[in-house]
Amino acid sequence: MSRRRYLSTDISTDRRVNQMGMKYGDGPVLFYTWVIPHCEDDGTITADPWELLGIVWAARRDKTEEDVRQAIAACEEFGLLERSADGRRLQMPVDAWLRYQTYIPSAKRDAIRAQRQAGRPPASDHRETPQITEDHRITPTNAEEPRTSAKNAASPSPSPSPSPSLSPSPSPVEPPPQEASPPGPPRVAGGDGLATASPAGTERPEPVPRRARASARAPRLPPDLRRLVGEWRAAVVADGLAPPRDWHLRASGYVRRWVQAGATVADLRAWWAWLHDDPWWATRYPEVALWDRAWSQWRLRAHAPPRARPPGELSGAAAVDALLAGLTRQEGGRDDPG
Repeated sequence: MSRRRYLSTDISTDRRVNQMGMKYGDGPVLFYTWVIPHCEDDGTITADPWELLGIVWAARRDKTEEDVRQAIAACEEFGLLERSADGRRLQMPVDAWLRYQTYIPSAKRDAIRAQRQAGRPPASDHRETPQITEDHRITPTNAEEPRTSAKNAASPSPSPSPSPSLSPSPSPVEPPPQEASPPGPPRVAGGDGLATASPAGTERPEPVPRRARASARAPRLPPDLRRLVGEWRAAVVADGLAPPRDWHLRASGYVRRWVQAGATVADLRAWWAWLHDDPWWATRYPEVALWDRAWSQWRLRAHAPPRARPPGELSGAAAVDALLAGLTRQEGGRDDPG
C-alpha cells in the first residue's frame, strides 16, 4: 500500500541538500528524497542497506547495497538523517518531521517526541531542512471544532462565543424557538400551557454519528475475540504508538472476516506472534491496512490448508475440464461443432 508524505519545493534549494549533491553526486540526494515517503509516521525507517535497497530503490537495477551505505553516510554527514540509539533505524530530525507532516494527530506527536527523547542521541543545532509547505493546512480535528449540533445552537447554556439572542440566565424558562407555540390569547395560569422547562428525558436526542450507526449494524465479536483485539491494541500502545480512533473497528473487521473463513483463536495468536518475529513485519504490525497482506503471507508460511469449499464445487483446472466436457457432450461428442 502506497504512502503519501508532504514535500516542499524548498528541498531543491536547501543548502545542505545541494552541498551534499555537489560533494557526493546526485545519488544521495535522490536517496534522501525518496526515503521521505517511505518513512513511518514517527519519521523512521530501517537502517539495513539490503532492506532499503528493496524499499527505496526497488526498480533501480543499477543500484547496490554499497550505494545505499554511501548515501546513508552522506545524509548523516550533512545532518539530514540520524541513527537511533540501537543503530537499527534511520530517523528524520523529529522537530522538522513533525512540523511539516501536519496530518499526524497531536496525541501521536507527543508519543513520537517522548520516544525520540528516550532513545535518540542529543539533538543537533543545525537548521532544519524544509520538507513540506503545509503549515496552514487545516487538520480534520481542527475542521470539526467549529461544528455544533442543532441542540447546542438552540440551548441557552454558556458557551465560548455567546449569542446576543441567548438569555443571560443559565436555566431556560421558555421552550426553544422551534417548539414555541404560535401567538394567541394568553393561557390560563396554572394550566398545562404554562411555559416551563422541559422535563428530563423529553429533549430531542443528539444525532448519532454516521460512523456509530455503521458500526451498530455490524455484529459484535464474541467475548474471546474482543479480548484478543483488546490485547493487540494494548501491545501497540505499550510500544509507544497512538492507534487512530478507528483502529479497534478496523481490526475487528479483519478478525471477523478471518474467523468466518475458518480461522481459530489459536491461528490468530500464532499470526500475531509471527508478526513480531518476522524482521520486516516487526515494525509494521500496527498498520491495520497491511494486515490482509500479512495474513496471506502467514498462511503460506504456516502451510495453512485452503479455505473450505462447498461439496461438489470444483476450482481451477478441474472446473475448466468439467466445463469443456459438458460442452463436448452437448455437441454429440465432437470437439468441433461445425
